[in-house]
Amino acid sequence: MSHLTRPIISHPCSVCSQPTHNWCSRCQATWYCSTEHLNADWRRHRATCVPFVPQQPLSPSPPSSNYNIDSPPQPASSATFSALFFPADEDRPRVVRVNCTPASPQSSNGRPQSPQHAMAIAATAARPCQWDADTKPWLGSPSSNTGSVVLTHGLNGEPLRFPLHLFYVPDALAKGTPVNRSIYKLTNGLAPRKWSGNVVALKYSGTRRQAYSDCTTNDLPALVSYFLSFV
Repeated sequence: MSHLTRPIISHPCSVCSQPTHNWCSRCQATWYCSTEHLNADWRRHRATCVPFVPQQPLSPSPPSSNYNIDSPPQPASSATFSALFFPADEDRPRVVRVNCTPASPQSSNGRPQSPQHAMAIAATAARPCQWDADTKPWLGSPSSNTGSVVLTHGLNGEPLRFPLHLFYVPDALAKGTPVNRSIYKLTNGLAPRKWSGNVVALKYSGTRRQAYSDCTTNDLPALVSYFLSFV
């Protein structure tokens, strides 16, 4: 267990939902109010507990007069990350693998769709992430027709240590696509927006949003909170 000496983030304990500043030191993505609750939840949590690895350059370069220590590490030719997939025709979300390729300057995956919402900020073509996510296998729509938002706050408006990148098809409802059943079930039908078609969520590796990390079912509370408050 790790503990912030000056806590600025509070999350619900995965066992009892009490606010806590403690997290699993292995994955740094799941929250517990005590070591006892971490141990009690380990049999379930171990299946999604992926060791946290700080983003590092793949080929470190020696310092030089032109070397910028703030420049992001260069990604490999491709990578896959776990994402939460909300199927339109199923009752439950599930974890899938999304392939990613290095982002291009012309990328438009993150065109703003809902800048008015306080819990999400619009991702733009100039976003710092190194990766472009290939969501077409899951959304059934090319990236040029895909909308996305970045969730920077979770339950009770608390900042997320690992922001979430949500992808969807904005005109799915207008095209007659059925309302997303998994989101409807999760929110008990109380979501003010009728999400239509498939939805997929990736997770950033940190607040600077320069790379992705694996998204797990532990990220569901923040996403459900967003679905319930998005208008």
